[in-house]
Amino acid sequence: MTVWIIESYRRRIREVRFLLMLTALVIASSICSADEILIGCWFGPSISKQNLQDLAKANFNFTVLDPGEGDSNLSTKEAIERAAVARIQDGLRICQRVGIKALVNDERFKTSYFGEPAYWKGIDDMLSDYSAYPALLGYSITDEPNAIQFEWIGQVKEYLLKKNSKHIAFVNIFPNTALKWLLGTSSYGDKLC
Repeated sequence: MTVWIIESYRRRIREVRFLLMLTALVIASSICSADEILIGCWFGPSISKQNLQDLAKANFNFTVLDPGEGDSNLSTKEAIERAAVARIQDGLRICQRVGIKALVNDERFKTSYFGEPAYWKGIDDMLSDYSAYPALLGYSITDEPNAIQFEWIGQVKEYLLKKNSKHIAFVNIFPNTALKWLLGTSSYGDKLC
């Protein structure tokens, strides 16, 4: 009896894994051409021509561009923000040359209070800064949010897609092994539904 229960459990795990992979393929097929599946890395190497060329040679077709720490000699928030934007724009130009796409991780999603006019202006500025780059795949809104943040994420996604529907709004969610207190719900299924 115990062996049957264990095997039944293992079979169910395999079914869930298959459904998750199938879901990922369906999502990927909706944002890229029929003959392309997105293969990338999360916060890959720093933005440099050599690192992005290495990703392309390894058959990755997208990455996440994060501006990194930047220059500690800059003295104002505006100067730091301009330098971060310039690093991401450089990365988008390199991505185009080496033939990969990029999700942009921009701090302006996190630097002012959601719902205030300054927040939406920051997103508008971000769209203006990046949307014309051919290598742009989309925008990374946040990483591993708590369920409490989902209303905010939904509003940001709708705003982004209304302003620029040709690029995706991406959110990296917790894995199914995350603790309940991180999820903000009683189960992983509750978080996703």
